[in-house]
Amino acid sequence: MKKRFALTLLLITMLLLIACGSNGSGDPNSEPKTYKVTVITSKGIQPLETNVIHVNEGESLSLAVSFDDGYIMGKVDGADYDAATRLVTVNQVKRDMRIRLNAVRVDYATTGQFKFYIDGKSPDNASRANGALLYAGTSVTVQSLYNEASFIGWSFGSTIQNGGKLISSEREFTFAITPNTAVGDECRIFANYSQTQENAVYYYLNGGSVNKTSTNMKNTTYYRAEATDNYVKVTLGINYFDAIGPVACLFWDDGTFYREGYVLKEFNTKPDGSGVGYGSGYKFPILIEGSELYCIWAKETDPSAFTYEDVRFELPTGSSLDKAPHWITHGIRITGYTGNDSEVVIPEKINGKYVVSIGTGALNSLQMDTLVLGRRILEIQKNAIMNCTRLETVYYPDSVYYVSNDSFDAVSWGHLKNFYVNATMAPRSLDGWDFATKFTRFIANPDRKRVALLAGSSGLYGLSAGYLEALLGDEEWCAVNFGMQRSFDTHLIIPLLAYYANEDDILILAPENSVRNVGYPNVYWKSLALLESMLNFFRTVDISYYGNILSTFAEINQGSSALQGRYTRAPQRYERIQDVPKNRSQWCEYDNTNRYSYHNATTHPITGTVRLDHLYRDFERKINVDIRTSECPKTLNYEIGLVHAKGAKIYFGFAPISETAILKEARQEGPAWFDRFEQMIGDLFDFDGILGEAENYIYDIKYFYDSEFHLNNYGKSYRTYQLYRDLCAALGITNINGYYLGGTPDANGYIRDSKGNSLYHATLFEKGSKDGTPVTPPDIFD
Repeated sequence: MKKRFALTLLLITMLLLIACGSNGSGDPNSEPKTYKVTVITSKGIQPLETNVIHVNEGESLSLAVSFDDGYIMGKVDGADYDAATRLVTVNQVKRDMRIRLNAVRVDYATTGQFKFYIDGKSPDNASRANGALLYAGTSVTVQSLYNEASFIGWSFGSTIQNGGKLISSEREFTFAITPNTAVGDECRIFANYSQTQENAVYYYLNGGSVNKTSTNMKNTTYYRAEATDNYVKVTLGINYFDAIGPVACLFWDDGTFYREGYVLKEFNTKPDGSGVGYGSGYKFPILIEGSELYCIWAKETDPSAFTYEDVRFELPTGSSLDKAPHWITHGIRITGYTGNDSEVVIPEKINGKYVVSIGTGALNSLQMDTLVLGRRILEIQKNAIMNCTRLETVYYPDSVYYVSNDSFDAVSWGHLKNFYVNATMAPRSLDGWDFATKFTRFIANPDRKRVALLAGSSGLYGLSAGYLEALLGDEEWCAVNFGMQRSFDTHLIIPLLAYYANEDDILILAPENSVRNVGYPNVYWKSLALLESMLNFFRTVDISYYGNILSTFAEINQGSSALQGRYTRAPQRYERIQDVPKNRSQWCEYDNTNRYSYHNATTHPITGTVRLDHLYRDFERKINVDIRTSECPKTLNYEIGLVHAKGAKIYFGFAPISETAILKEARQEGPAWFDRFEQMIGDLFDFDGILGEAENYIYDIKYFYDSEFHLNNYGKSYRTYQLYRDLCAALGITNINGYYLGGTPDANGYIRDSKGNSLYHATLFEKGSKDGTPVTPPDIFD
């Protein structure tokens, strides 16, 4: 009995000891036993916070390590190492331990081979075959060529979504195979793509239907169109997207979208039309607005409320239906309206015939606030819209052929605030592609500071946007050079850019000798020809500041041999925007070998006389307007106010001009004449300042090519650097770059970018002073 009791007591004691824990204290709340883990590191591994770490018995230890440049993990004693996460791990510590971490320098002599894999989407590729055995240090280049979704960047080991770290956002990326990039003996690199943001636009039909045989639905190198019952998906081609950016040219209204009894009014970011509206043919910034647009339909006004008559037109001479697809030779003319709708929508058809004309007095003394004209309208007769005192918004097709400023009487036009133009045909102006590409570059770079030069032909010929970007810092800045013709209403670009401007953006107006550069309010036909690829303009302005709009549409549509009438030219397809015309750089500036020499009067004679006083009066165009007493300051200051409302800045700059074109009076008076000129600009306009001094942009004739405004590439280099220094002074930039940005000049002395575009002429500046100031042309007042 005693033995049995003793045995039972022994068993109870043992159970109690077990229950009290392995430390034998008998106290369940006592501290657990700890062990010391000593970490010993070699050269090349960054020191840890402590080399002795205390770990509770049975717990695990993980340490993150970092390396000096050129080093990777070599041998690890006493622990496990994960190269993908750079974690050193010891599982279930049960004793004091020492861990030795030995780094090695990476080069081609490093031992070990690694299998290489690329995980992306077809047609992504790499310079090495997938699965190849490669020694450490081997260079590999990978390329992201998939363009169905936005490219995010590259990661090792796993996708970013699964914890991989972004290592590069460049579509082409070169790296060296190392143990740090490998998991075991395999190196996997992943191309990551957005799951939500595609390089595509979705047009939701919103109750309408799609004509799959329309011109817009034909796939091109610019886009691929796919139709479903609910939407049309348009995917931008890789050539366009990489060259231009995430900005789509929206379909023009060729009947792709239709709905019985309705007119397509616009596209909108909201299905109920409460979002941002875009007309047909507009530029659509995908990154700003997303990728979804909805067709907004206007219900046609009841045809029984109209009186009408038959009308017949002749097809324009020299034209054909393939070049004028909207031309209807037999149709209906509206002669009156008996209803009282606030929104009047002209029906596309009455009695089975297309409505093509609005007759004199047809819409008289109505209470409408909105008028919607469909794509079939060809004529708006004189005083067709009269005494409509509440009319504020008109949706207008750009193909109206017979129209004039008198089509709306002064009362009706005077109350108009919104004149929304929809493209019903593809653009026709080749010059418009240059402008459209530049505009697209501007709105495609909202995350960079943008500087835009607005000028006449000196913009096209007289600035290297690539050089200016490099001087300012092309990772931070984007330079866009708007310039085409002195007769173009340059100031019209200001409200367009102001609409998309951020507070860090800079606009520079550098007018030539034309009032059209400094706010002349009556729009010229050439301006409309360039704006037809950028009809967003009409959504950004108060139309009451501008005149001659309707007659300008008639002039460009009817045209003549001199104007190259719109209906007599084959349309330019929207995908053409991705093509850089001949002799243009990627910034759409002239870049050809003919301009690689100083001016030669025999080879390239300069004809005509260009005078600075044309900024006061433009005699060449016979406008005979004095900007000091005209509507120019009112219009331009309105546009400047739009820039300031966005927090951006706009400066007055000077166009380059040959010293041979300077007025006799200016030569005699010298700098005092220019002082008065600058004072006049300051008095008339609300610019943030004037960049530099006028006389610093007057150059010797040798720096010009074929006119007093068209610089050769020497002059272009000089003018760009001068403008950069003046801009730095205005913005308070003190770390001014020297003129020479590195690289080896080619046989002609030009520094070129990676795409072969000439940025600037190095030898021109090598003659300059040591502080980087370029060589100065002779002083005209010497």
